[in-house]
Amino acid sequence: MFGGLFMAGGQEVPQILHKLFFLCLLPPIVLDAGYFLPIEPLLENLGRVLLFGFVGSIWNALFVGGILYGVCKIGTGSTVLTNTGLLQCLLFGSITSAVDSAAVFEKIQMKEILHILLFGESILSDAVAVVLYRLYQEFYVTASVTFLKIFLGVIAFSLAGLGGILVGSCYGILTAYTTRFTSNTGIVEPLVVFSYWNMAYLSAEMFNLSGIIA
Repeated sequence: MFGGLFMAGGQEVPQILHKLFFLCLLPPIVLDAGYFLPIEPLLENLGRVLLFGFVGSIWNALFVGGILYGVCKIGTGSTVLTNTGLLQCLLFGSITSAVDSAAVFEKIQMKEILHILLFGESILSDAVAVVLYRLYQEFYVTASVTFLKIFLGVIAFSLAGLGGILVGSCYGILTAYTTRFTSNTGIVEPLVVFSYWNMAYLSAEMFNLSGIIA
């Protein structure tokens, strides 16, 4: 609707920079999802959530990118498609790999185990998609992919996830310790949670770690 208004007025449609999205628009969405995530069922089904969230999202990205690359190489008479490289297809695959199934089933009554699997997977798949997107983008900018770069990319991918867990754990402990002294001033507690959550996200992003996991 807004795009149509811009076109009708003859104005140029403003571009949303990805840095603006990652630093300003994405964090509140992540906070909402993480804050209402039921921790106990998540820990009980952690293995399955990690399987769907990490392995499933990586498979999604590679499968979509690979199929798209195959379709481009079949040849449809379009030079744009035939000139599309594998990295471009993988980049697109990483963007579409994060499926937000939790949003679809949020209002439907379902068993707790199904709810936590969908909810946990949707959060982790977002984190995997962002890290994969940045990794493929780095490969695309350098315009050359070697086995050494792939190996370093796998290490960077692992470090982004583990580093995000470490940063998030540190700020979680800090938040728990701080809120011990705010029991008589309840009005301050939301501000403490909001501040530490934002610092956890920004601290992780500053070191190219996964701010979503943090």
